[in-house]
Amino acid sequence: MNWTENWPTGLMWVSVLLFVGALFAVMRFLRNASERQDGLDWSADEDADEIHPERRPSTKGFVAVWVLVFVVAMALSCVALAHRPGRDRVLPPDGVLWTPEALLQDFFRSSEQVTYQQISLTPKEQAQLAALTRTDREDPTQLLYVARTGADVDGYAFLSEIRSSGDPAAFGVQLGTDGRVKRVEVMRLLDPDQQEVLDSRFLHQYEGRTFSDAPRLHRGVERPVECTSACRDATQAVRRALFLVSKAQSGGELEVASPMPTERR
Repeated sequence: MNWTENWPTGLMWVSVLLFVGALFAVMRFLRNASERQDGLDWSADEDADEIHPERRPSTKGFVAVWVLVFVVAMALSCVALAHRPGRDRVLPPDGVLWTPEALLQDFFRSSEQVTYQQISLTPKEQAQLAALTRTDREDPTQLLYVARTGADVDGYAFLSEIRSSGDPAAFGVQLGTDGRVKRVEVMRLLDPDQQEVLDSRFLHQYEGRTFSDAPRLHRGVERPVECTSACRDATQAVRRALFLVSKAQSGGELEVASPMPTERR
């Protein structure tokens, strides 16, 4: 991940440096405040202050030290907040988190209509998509959703839930008119042991990806250790979505269908 995506790690190192600096400052302040003025026992503090006024502990230094400690505490708190574990989401009995209709409405809240389109793939394109998604074969007909307001296209969406309702995990991918991924959601998850895929920190890594990133997507996205098949399915769904949007924008063959899906294929 680049520095934009990995800012919590950078903040962590900054907070560590601040913390070390604060420790040195505190130790030096305490040493200066506790050491005897010149190695002798004076009968009165005011005598020592008169002889060595420069050795008097500095109030300004004390305030500066604690301001630095406060800054360090705030930085560490930000790191802890950024790396906090995601909240556990309770899976429904059927594992369905989003229906196709509900997710499309949430993807395109301000669009006037959302239609789905059938994209016909040539044998060569099927082979290209299969190589990209690392599957044995791809269907010659794929579904891509297009949101419009008037004659303008607002964005695209691909739902793997529509493609196959038998997979243990299904995803919805929203893409902008520039072909970049805007959002990825888990639509269905049947395996409770794969709940790490619900972590928003994992799903956010797909945002901003383009078709040129698709072949190396598995290297650019860090997945949780315990997330295996579901996270691979997420990467596969994003790759398929990027491929279909690229074909649609390049003037590929599209067959306009009904406004909203009424049944699953």
